[in-house]
Amino acid sequence: MKIIFMGDSITEGAGLKDKSSRFTDLIANELPVDCVNRGLGGDTTNGMMIRLFPEVFTQSPDAMVFLGGVNDINLTGLYRPTCANIVSVIRIAKDQQVPLFLCLPLPIEPKDMPRRDWDTDRDYERTKYLIGKYAHFLTHFCEGRTEVTLIDTRTPFLDERGNAKRELFVDGIHPNEKGHQLLAQVIGDAIKKTLQP
Repeated sequence: MKIIFMGDSITEGAGLKDKSSRFTDLIANELPVDCVNRGLGGDTTNGMMIRLFPEVFTQSPDAMVFLGGVNDINLTGLYRPTCANIVSVIRIAKDQQVPLFLCLPLPIEPKDMPRRDWDTDRDYERTKYLIGKYAHFLTHFCEGRTEVTLIDTRTPFLDERGNAKRELFVDGIHPNEKGHQLLAQVIGDAIKKTLQP
């Protein structure tokens, strides 16, 4: 069984010293699955849509796991275009007859995110809020749909106040080793429940 993981720097393993600690590698070690990592740092859902055919569908996978959208919101300050892209991803995957696992976006912690001198007007608090709106949309849009399996990769990263658990992140946005272990557990469980007899 081959599963392709489409994503951005989180899937790529940014912030990890050892790439074998990525959630995709941990899942591959745990399940009898060939996990192909197609994470690309800085990519947006627009970029991922462009990469779907050459990097996913031409490879004849048994399923695709999609985790992305935070970069879109962080760069544009908007979330609805990202929602529209995800609707397209769901429809394209259905047309290509590739089972789709769609992951909810991880939360961010603005206090820990890097500030850049050349991008001083970026509002991480607003980004945090809009990522929540994006997650809310995905949750309700996917409800009752058979063509997509939604994985709640968000709630396990939230504390009792609804903020990101800072101990699971390197820099407020990228998971550390413990965070990747948690992702592997949550995503791996969904794969086992859905794809394995």
